[in-house]
Amino acid sequence: MILRPSLMALSALLIAQVSQGALFVPDLAPGSKYHLTFLTDNTTSAVLDSLEFYDGFVNDDADSNADLKDIDWFALVTAVDAEGETVDAVTHVAIKGPVYRIDGQRVAQNSSDVFNGSIEVPINVTPDGQKNVDSNVWTGSGSNGKATTCKDIGGGSWGCSMGFADPDGQTMGGVTNATNKDWITGNEMSWTRKNPIYAVSMVLTVPDAPNVPGDFDGNGTVDVGDINALGVALRAGSTDLKFDLDKSGTVTSADADYLFGNIMKVWLGDSNLDKQFNTSDLVTVFAVGEYEDAVAGNSTWAEGDWNLDGDFNTGDLVAAFAQGGYEAGTRPAIAAVPEPATGLTFALGALLLGAVRRRR
Repeated sequence: MILRPSLMALSALLIAQVSQGALFVPDLAPGSKYHLTFLTDNTTSAVLDSLEFYDGFVNDDADSNADLKDIDWFALVTAVDAEGETVDAVTHVAIKGPVYRIDGQRVAQNSSDVFNGSIEVPINVTPDGQKNVDSNVWTGSGSNGKATTCKDIGGGSWGCSMGFADPDGQTMGGVTNATNKDWITGNEMSWTRKNPIYAVSMVLTVPDAPNVPGDFDGNGTVDVGDINALGVALRAGSTDLKFDLDKSGTVTSADADYLFGNIMKVWLGDSNLDKQFNTSDLVTVFAVGEYEDAVAGNSTWAEGDWNLDGDFNTGDLVAAFAQGGYEAGTRPAIAAVPEPATGLTFALGALLLGAVRRRR
């Protein structure tokens, strides 16, 4: 007899697979500080007053996700530390920048935004990949992230942080699908009840952009902006060695050759950077209308300035067709010594050039 896994087991497997994605990094400037947050999959009572216990609880929960296990997590609760002092949640999590759920949704812009009575999205995503979890949650805190009080029917008040309760055994908690103050202080519950806890990460830092040769603007890719930047540097006689791509010790046109042939692997003339030099590139640049215009230095790579002198003119066409890349497919991975263009490519260039001149 073949044993079939239960539907619950299959669901758990799918959830585990979904959860193991790359750690979310917000689109902020390199060096920016931020935090991540999640709701624990596991639950606990609120009868212990030990902040150390709750921190250990959320870190153990994070271990179920390989992307989260190497981060230090703090329980968003008000509880008593090892010295016997009550520590407010707002102090304990010590938020220093924007806060995001582990799925990338922003929760708040800063600490005051977290503890002002509302958040942008609910904290209802767990390390195991569950989303939109509708549950009560322990916090032991008021909407300001500080120790709060619970009120019984008679109107008296007692501390309701973690490990403390009113005479009816009630401790403060929140509601996970809420974005108003109820997210943190929406419910008084029996402290023996089992609920999850919110976790907030240590301060995380957006890494610097990788050091990509030719990425002069630091956006992580080598693109048309970097070509134009090198052109400006060449025309200005720059001595900035970040433009010295061939490591010759000086910034020369050889660095442009290195950029096109070794790094970007594009032909001169490939104005749209689709790895091909063909009719579409010529049509595009001539349509711009800057060919041999009277304005000096007004053209970019996408507008026909393929030799990086700042203008689109005959010199760019000659350089592009002489390289032999017209309708030759993609450029070889290693830059080759330019070969003379075939009679066909020169003829095409002459015909196009003549046609454009006649239209002018």
